[in-house]
Amino acid sequence: MRVLHIIHSVDLKSGGPSHALFSLVKSQVKLGLEPHIFCTDRQASAHWEPRDSFLNQVQSLLPDEIGSLTMLPAIGKKRPWLRYGFSFQCNSSLRSFMEAPATRPAFVHIHGLFSQITSVAARLSLENNIPHAIRLTGALDDVPLSLGNSFLKKCHVRLSTVPALKRASFVHTTSESEAETASKYVPRNQVRIIPLGIEIPTIDISEATSAFQESFPQLKNKPFLLCLSRIHPKKNLELTIKAFHCFAESHPDTHLVIAGEHNSYQEKLARLARDLGVEEKVHFVGFLKQSLKSGALFSASCFLQTSFHENFGISILESMAHGLKAVATPGVASAKYLKPADAGMISEEKPEALAEAVHQVMARGDSSRNESVQSWVQKNMSWDSIAKILEGVYSEYSNAS
Repeated sequence: MRVLHIIHSVDLKSGGPSHALFSLVKSQVKLGLEPHIFCTDRQASAHWEPRDSFLNQVQSLLPDEIGSLTMLPAIGKKRPWLRYGFSFQCNSSLRSFMEAPATRPAFVHIHGLFSQITSVAARLSLENNIPHAIRLTGALDDVPLSLGNSFLKKCHVRLSTVPALKRASFVHTTSESEAETASKYVPRNQVRIIPLGIEIPTIDISEATSAFQESFPQLKNKPFLLCLSRIHPKKNLELTIKAFHCFAESHPDTHLVIAGEHNSYQEKLARLARDLGVEEKVHFVGFLKQSLKSGALFSASCFLQTSFHENFGISILESMAHGLKAVATPGVASAKYLKPADAGMISEEKPEALAEAVHQVMARGDSSRNESVQSWVQKNMSWDSIAKILEGVYSEYSNAS
């Protein structure tokens, strides 16, 4: 089955949707599907890689057996152009791909909203009678809608997004809370909940931890809490630092590692850490990937995520896949998996409560490299199992069209 995936950006620094798509495509190739990706060349960093270098990096992360990767050049490096990703080639390139018998997909899976490429893909799928799904990626939740240019977003929702959602074969959500949000715009029977999966790490633990310690020798043999996410206001990292300040009062040897792409918001967080007197124990280590990312997850004592809202929250599953238990706030949808996996706790959004929850999780002595937590994730949340579910859903709609 030929499946066409549409996404605004495949830069891993842009957040969860790109990570999820790469992992999904790998599992779909293993299933014998023929996945193709259309995206733009938008990057999340303040300083962009040259286009050819960026394209090569992306291709190196994809399986050789992938059908194709088409990266369209888009204009503008500042919002709203950066977010919309306008490309003069978008309409003609997508139309040619969908209409040509040799490349016409059996299903189109659109990941995200508020960009030219996702809007055009939805319209052309409808014109060519190709079943398609639109994954919200949390974009219609209250917090994301209020960030950035909320007026433009709300206009886009009313004039473009809602009509597109109503015409989709189904709306793909990843949690109950996101399904409730989607139901405000389309009938509930048009909404399907299919969670994200996670890749189980195969890297050698000692190799990964050594790589991390060599890159960050100041953390060698020191216990630390880990926060792995974009450095963005919706992540509520102020609460993370305040909770760590409370925790450090009774655990003075513990440090906090915040891993995410450096930006101007980080300066505000650094000032907060300085004001609270924990500046020397709070480490901003930048964006981590591959062995460094696994090394951090294998080395940490506990994972901490305090986002105001996550429609899913793939970082929680990444943590669990490495056997690292976590503490999260109620707004993180994937935190619901902590209890059945015995992998941590959900805490109220107060520094003292979060510090106490971390203490309780770590006090058991099994918060890191926990094999039973890893086994639970592999059995219940692997990308291979999620890809198999999606294959069945794709077939259901493609056979009916």
